[in-house]
Amino acid sequence: MGIFTLSDGTRLEPIDSFDTTYEPIIPDGTQLQCQVIKAEWDINNSSILVNLIVIQRGEFKNLKVLHTLRLNDANTTKANKAKGLLMAYDQNGQGLIDKYDRAGRDITDKIISDSLVECYVVAHFKNYNKSNMVTGEPILDDDGNPIKGHYVCAITPMKKKLENKDTPLEDKPKRPVKQKDDDFDDLDIPF
Repeated sequence: MGIFTLSDGTRLEPIDSFDTTYEPIIPDGTQLQCQVIKAEWDINNSSILVNLIVIQRGEFKNLKVLHTLRLNDANTTKANKAKGLLMAYDQNGQGLIDKYDRAGRDITDKIISDSLVECYVVAHFKNYNKSNMVTGEPILDDDGNPIKGHYVCAITPMKKKLENKDTPLEDKPKRPVKQKDDDFDDLDIPF
């Protein structure tokens, strides 16, 4: 069986394009609660790839988003912004990347993963028009409208801690809560 033989035994014929599943476009200006599920260097060690999953209820729940932090971009403004975003992720996580960087140690995939995975952030999204990588011309849909994509433009800490992916909880009280006299129940007596 060849690589282009389908599961029903037929051979796939050459095609110009192939459309996979529909990926919803997150509207411009949307803010979503996300959890980092994976973080590591790319193959060239020039960008850090941060995989997020939307944990907020709604139409985007469980949507996975890849956030590429191009730390070595030729455009220094973009590289500096990527470094700022990495610092924000690190401060919302365990802070290990900053600690190791200050000590002059190499930042490995393990350090990145240990610092960022399972941290919770609010991701802020913006839209862009997709363009052909070779010609730079915009990619249009069948109606002649530009096809849009989304990207993470900023992150902020979550103000509430999460017990599970559906239920945001308030921060724990700093002092024990005293029970009122009218809350007393005879069933609480152990004898």
